[in-house]
Amino acid sequence: MFLKKLLLAVFAAALLGGGCRTVRTTAMPLPDSAQTPPEYVALFYFPATSHLLVAGRAELADRRFPPCSTFKIVSTLMGLDCGVLNGPDTRLGYDGTHYENPDWNRDVTLREAFQSSCVPYYRKLVARLDRGYVRKTLADLHYGNGDISVWNSNGHNVFWIESSLLISPREQLAVLAGIFAGRTGFSPEAVAVLKSCMAATPPVGNWQLYGKTGTGRNHRTHFLEGWYVGFLENPAGERIFFTLHGADPHRNISGPEIRDSLHRLLPAVISAIAE
Repeated sequence: MFLKKLLLAVFAAALLGGGCRTVRTTAMPLPDSAQTPPEYVALFYFPATSHLLVAGRAELADRRFPPCSTFKIVSTLMGLDCGVLNGPDTRLGYDGTHYENPDWNRDVTLREAFQSSCVPYYRKLVARLDRGYVRKTLADLHYGNGDISVWNSNGHNVFWIESSLLISPREQLAVLAGIFAGRTGFSPEAVAVLKSCMAATPPVGNWQLYGKTGTGRNHRTHFLEGWYVGFLENPAGERIFFTLHGADPHRNISGPEIRDSLHRLLPAVISAIAE
């Protein structure tokens, strides 16, 4: 129990960049209805009251995993920042390649690419960015290990998918909270476009949901593991940021499955935040 409390305290301090602001941290037990995989952690941060909830296996908060499609959050901002993208309707062309996902087999817009997790679109987007700019941006954001060393080593810019770039759930939460608090170099206009792309349904009571899933293969177990990261926002502009990651050494876990687990947790989370 002491170790668990220590881990939560270290996490809370790191989330706020080591500042003196006090974070009230709660270890929230997973309800029986959560139906989560065995290797699962869920983090929730409510900036309005500096309240942090940690559910599941707290030690996984600092374990780094490939971001997979959750990296589309940052790559969208980089594309807007550099002028490769000029809004949610930006198209980057379609070369006629047939993909297993039918939503990818056309000239999609940015919003469509984000919501269908269109890898070809984002591969093309990142290829148009300067490698040095990407490296510096990830360093400035403290985005995990910032390792893009396999850039184009296999002919494809997929360093964020089951490759060299790794980030922990704690770091995901801090990056996301920093972006939407205006503590990064991205313009408010770019952040607004990203937010529109992240909009998800259905709402949870009077909370609007924004998020991005991610799914990738664990090379140790050879099974898929999943992410869901984002935030909820109420009409007063209050936000609850969240990061969830789940894996099972015996079966595939997808991003959509982790997203579904969020909905099962939210009643308990909102109740705890309100206390």
